[in-house]
Amino acid sequence: MDGAQISGQTAGLAGDRLSMLRDTLARIEGRTPSFRDRNPACPDDAQFSGEARLPLGAARFDALLGGGLPQEGLIEVRHDETREAGTASGFTLALAGLYQRDRQATGRRSLLWVAERQAAAEAGLPYAPGLGDHGLDTMRLLFSRPRRIEDALWVVEAALACGDFAAVTLEVRGNPAALGFTESRRLHLKAKASGLPLLLLRQGGEAQASAARLRFAVRPAHAAARRLSDGAALPGSLGNPVFAVTIEKNRAVPPQTLSLEWSAHDLRFHDHDDTIGTALANSTLPGTGQPHPVDRLPPSADGPDQPQSLGQVVAFRRAS
Repeated sequence: MDGAQISGQTAGLAGDRLSMLRDTLARIEGRTPSFRDRNPACPDDAQFSGEARLPLGAARFDALLGGGLPQEGLIEVRHDETREAGTASGFTLALAGLYQRDRQATGRRSLLWVAERQAAAEAGLPYAPGLGDHGLDTMRLLFSRPRRIEDALWVVEAALACGDFAAVTLEVRGNPAALGFTESRRLHLKAKASGLPLLLLRQGGEAQASAARLRFAVRPAHAAARRLSDGAALPGSLGNPVFAVTIEKNRAVPPQTLSLEWSAHDLRFHDHDDTIGTALANSTLPGTGQPHPVDRLPPSADGPDQPQSLGQVVAFRRAS
């Protein structure tokens, strides 16, 4: 047997083991091994599984997700620092609003936001007047703030068992021990059984093993200038909020970061183009540029101020 045959058999054995591993992971996740599991070179597994997706509106981002967000199961959103809590909360609220509008025809229009007390104390509560900018129906938004993380998990499981919500959001602080892989697995299975999406918002938490189908790391990004009615950009202004979203966990593609712009007018995301913001940043805006010339102050009459002497140094006797 020559070296080429040995190499071919070794590669085939490795491929068989990798295929068996994918099949095992698929069974652990409670799904039938798909064409994508046995053919990892395929760029999109949603078209073979026939699963319905919820598009965000950003073409490039939706393509990486296989058409958009899954309609059921656990989706995780996290950020690294507490100062980024508003950004991650805004992104999660936008996702919840997309689910709510998409399920209006089915009668599932209510949203449940469960915030563990420590997370709500650190990051604050959702601002009701601003929820309309995310397309949320505030008359059908229920907010719960349990005292303990165990109570928050119980409320979420009860809501998933009810099955009358468009989406359920669980907000936690950091990486609590009571919400490990086993607990995330239970929540994911309950969400799939009820056909509901469960959004896990992890405030100031690190990436850890979980049963989430998707995990996004969200950070603030530079916004472009506001657009006028004629389409021109208004220099020196701030436009729609922009999120730097890293797709950390996705079976279809490796991790990568894209910029998404949220439009409160269209109630959808757009692929953010940084070329406009870069061009405006490099241009001369009103109130910027060279300072106005002014007369310099005349020199002092007696010259620069001289340092003062420290005075006389006195030596003291030692106490011992």
